[in-house]
Amino acid sequence: FSALPVEILLQILNHLPLPSLISFRHTCRSFMALTSAHETYLINSYIRTSVPVYLLRLYPGSSGEMGGVGGVGGVGGNPTFKYLLTLHSKQSTSSSLSSALAKQILKEMLPPIERMRLDKEIKRQMIGRLRRRMAPLVLTLGHFFDSYDQSASSSTGTTASAMETDSVSVEQDSTARQKLIMETYPDSLFPHIHQMFALLLRLFYKRMTSRTPLLRRWNLSMDSFARLLVSGGLKEVDRIYRIKGYWRRRWETRRWLKGLEKESRVRRDNGKGERTKGAGGMERERRESGESKVGMGQEDLLALWTPAAEERLLQRGMVEDLEEVGCCGRFVGMLLEEDSEEEGDGDEDEGDDEWEEDEE
Repeated sequence: FSALPVEILLQILNHLPLPSLISFRHTCRSFMALTSAHETYLINSYIRTSVPVYLLRLYPGSSGEMGGVGGVGGVGGNPTFKYLLTLHSKQSTSSSLSSALAKQILKEMLPPIERMRLDKEIKRQMIGRLRRRMAPLVLTLGHFFDSYDQSASSSTGTTASAMETDSVSVEQDSTARQKLIMETYPDSLFPHIHQMFALLLRLFYKRMTSRTPLLRRWNLSMDSFARLLVSGGLKEVDRIYRIKGYWRRRWETRRWLKGLEKESRVRRDNGKGERTKGAGGMERERRESGESKVGMGQEDLLALWTPAAEERLLQRGMVEDLEEVGCCGRFVGMLLEEDSEEEGDGDEDEGDDEWEEDEE
């Protein structure tokens, strides 16, 4: 293999999925030297062929990930394998969570008997269509919460007393940050992102609670639900969402929350607990100050997105009435609409067209 010309080796490596390419890179010193010498070529080739446009727009990469050079998606700069792994992780997580959501949507849409009668190929196509169309929307929501936490943490520090006495200005500052982040999302896709937010909350909350009357008293509190969603991120949500069994999901969620509490105590005891604000930061701030019984409920979670999003929808004329984007059933029906062209295996990304139109 090593005796092959470098050009042929690079062509072979270009056809490897990223996990296989990373494994190949760490096989031996000669393979590490080969991939390091042609790192920029391999990564840019992978980005052009396997990374959707919307992902590049959402995560253009920091200077450390880009080897000190900027550029949208790193295609025009010097991207690194670290940056590529970050993109791959976010893309895989959003796709995995979207697939789980699609299966739950199909389960709620059809009665058990109808699901059994449904042809397996048709069911696979429906799940694939939902997953492919929801993945860009789910990833965008994850980007919103990540960006909001980062902007709140890096903003000028505000003391707790100042926050209590000037809650109006804090709320205005929070809304301004939300609007600034939302400006990065194209108008053509924004109504669907807003509808996906409501659908994600509804599906995730139903997944994490029991509908059995005798078991409702054991359901997780709204505070725990919100903490998992905004502090755990899409990766943690996807991991717990896929656990089978209500009690197993509940136990794993409580175990994760205890770990979060322990981490906060250790950080506070060591004097390294810097105040972090934002969606998850507000909750961590409360826990570190000893107010563990007062947390972020669903109302706070809705206020983190909904008011600013609805204001943008009306001001930009995207909708004439908010009821147009208030029905989850209508939104799911739109996602299930068949394409005008024949669908393939479902690996294409539906969000690329909207992001490319926004670039123009």
